[in-house]
Amino acid sequence: MKILLVNPPRFEGMTICRITRCENIVRESVITPFDLLIMSNIFKDRGHKVFFIDANADDIDYKQLEKDIDRIRPDVTIFHASQDCFKYDLETAKIAKRYDSKTVLINWTFKTMVNEVYEDIKEWVDCFVVNHSYMVDIPDTIENLPKIITKDTEYDFDKLPFPDWDLIKDFRKYYTRIKRISPYAVTATSFGCPQHCLFCNYRNTGFQFRTPKHVVDEMEILVEKGVKYIHFYDGTFNVSKKRVNDICDEILRRGVKVKWMINARADNWDYELAKKCKKAGLDGISFGIESFSQEILDECKKGITVEQNVQAIHNAKKAGIKTNLSLMLGLPSENRENINDTIKYLKTTKPNGFFISPYGMCALPNTYWFEEARKEGRVFQKWDKLHIWGNWESFCQYSPEELQTIRKNIYREVIWSWEYLTSNFLWIITHPSDITIGIEFLISSIQKFLNDWRYHR
Repeated sequence: MKILLVNPPRFEGMTICRITRCENIVRESVITPFDLLIMSNIFKDRGHKVFFIDANADDIDYKQLEKDIDRIRPDVTIFHASQDCFKYDLETAKIAKRYDSKTVLINWTFKTMVNEVYEDIKEWVDCFVVNHSYMVDIPDTIENLPKIITKDTEYDFDKLPFPDWDLIKDFRKYYTRIKRISPYAVTATSFGCPQHCLFCNYRNTGFQFRTPKHVVDEMEILVEKGVKYIHFYDGTFNVSKKRVNDICDEILRRGVKVKWMINARADNWDYELAKKCKKAGLDGISFGIESFSQEILDECKKGITVEQNVQAIHNAKKAGIKTNLSLMLGLPSENRENINDTIKYLKTTKPNGFFISPYGMCALPNTYWFEEARKEGRVFQKWDKLHIWGNWESFCQYSPEELQTIRKNIYREVIWSWEYLTSNFLWIITHPSDITIGIEFLISSIQKFLNDWRYHR
């Protein structure tokens, strides 16, 4: 059987992340679709012929994609669709059907709206997949595809093959918002998240992980292919502090030389661990801070304290690791005092970068507050309007328009503050290897701010 794996084209020139836990427009980075590549090796092991098109990375449009599908004539076409541009991504299925290919669409966000969505797409989609174990379930059912896959199958992530990295001929086309951070690859050491944060549609999804040996085996494969930066896209890299220590020990034992980045929580992060990670090559860490208000953290069941957040940032910076913070605005208890707390702590902790997600404007299906609002009849949009730039709902005392204004004002007040500017200037001076990256980051931050402003005005 001929299997075609597709990462669809960019949306209006903007790059898209379509990996399950983060299905949204990212604009400034291009991410390796490692989950499709894992399935590639599963299919190959079972005797199927696999083709792969990353239209997002190669920046090819639907006209070219149609020519490629016509040339390949696949039996089955498998692709992700992001909720941010779902109908746009659906064009992949429409094209494939014109060439008698069965189609499989993967999406996590619409898990709780699966029947409603499927009714609107069933003309073009043979199998709609909204579960967490899709990398196993799709290959297992490929000969007799069900209409919908919702239930998860138990599996061991460590026993799945590595991504089929041989399908990527040039890793230089993958990058973060700092294009100098390349050749670049995104992969994962674990799948799922055992945390219970109410704002997240990826909560309570378990925790499947690779052993430290297998993590470093894959790192060596990527290094051999010329990759200089690896981003581990785990929902939470440091669920187990011991496992992080063991991974670092394995990297140091083998002498693997590569820079890597992670997403982490603040409560499993101390200075000794930060020092070891830095020694093993950790170059950047993104902390899911969410808010510097204890009221907000408790409300969303983050299970963490403001003090832990502050200490984690300090530990990372002290060890020489660049820090980026992910925060949210517009959770139900949001008020001026909470907003001022966040501004104050951003100025005092002085992270290298931060991003504020306008949650109150874009709560997604499969999150606690969205589902509660839907039960109460407070969400009226049809499913195809529920995307990050179009779901203009308020879950707090501020209107969506007010939240967007507050968000912009926080960026202005913090980024251009004397504390923030001098801190990042001193970082660059004391870390000479980061000078060019720092300058490019500043330029990209300004561009990102202007792009957001243009998109929302």
